[in-house]
Amino acid sequence: MIELPKATYVVHSALYVKNKFNFSAGDTFSENGNVILGRALSITSNQDVREALAQLLSKPSVASSTKNIVAYRFTDDNGVMHDGIDGDGEYVGGRCIFNSMKEDGINNALVVVSRVFGQKLGHKRFSYFKNAAKSAIQRVAPKSK
Repeated sequence: MIELPKATYVVHSALYVKNKFNFSAGDTFSENGNVILGRALSITSNQDVREALAQLLSKPSVASSTKNIVAYRFTDDNGVMHDGIDGDGEYVGGRCIFNSMKEDGINNALVVVSRVFGQKLGHKRFSYFKNAAKSAIQRVAPKSK
């Protein structure tokens, strides 16, 4: 699991990586005041993960989200697989996105699913998280396995 950067690190790092990464946004899912949106990016290193998260989380529209669920997988230059999740309090949601990436053979991708909380969705929210992540990943088309 990757530790999300602290607010001061995010602001400081964002100054250096401003607009270095271009996230692809997926479909937006809305129900009962909830808004769920996935964003994805091709990555190849832990540094990419840290810098991309710093850049994305510095955006007010993302930083103000109730939850920002992170999942990533990539293979480094030595052929070693790296992966991680941070459910931002939605552990099952993070696992759901991560497991979906594994099952679909998605590699070299970072996904962030943001949720603005409305009314309770119950277990239905997990399918929204999964679908938001998948729609964003489809726009990035990272390498499989």
